[in-house]
Amino acid sequence: MAVKQVSVFVENKCGRAYSIIETLGENGINISALSIAETEDYGVMRLIVDDHKKAIDVLSETGVIVKCTDVLAVPIEDKPGGLAKMLDIIQRGGLSVIYMYAFTQKNNDDALLVVKTKDIAKTAQVLEENGVKPIEPNEIFG
Repeated sequence: MAVKQVSVFVENKCGRAYSIIETLGENGINISALSIAETEDYGVMRLIVDDHKKAIDVLSETGVIVKCTDVLAVPIEDKPGGLAKMLDIIQRGGLSVIYMYAFTQKNNDDALLVVKTKDIAKTAQVLEENGVKPIEPNEIFG
């Protein structure tokens, strides 16, 4: 049910994003989704990768702070209102979204929403009760 997300905490300096992405590529790690949230001095890069353990190992060796977090990947209709429907289900379940970002998959008409709430298990339950099955990690990379 939960997907492992790699979060990287980095200084907001020229070339930092490049060096992280380059390190992952040089180590054969495929990125499916990416989000960067920044402040003036620091940023958080959130990634869904095909090998989160290896990503954590190789990035830790470069001296950056890396954390693994459980999130949900949820299919949403890739059309106007699709995201609103998903958020309505979550809020009617009494849950608040901490953060989210979206991505698409090859050979799939739906977009995927990566969502983080305080209670991933309850969020998955609420979604399934409303006919939405979160994506399993192996479904993202096939």
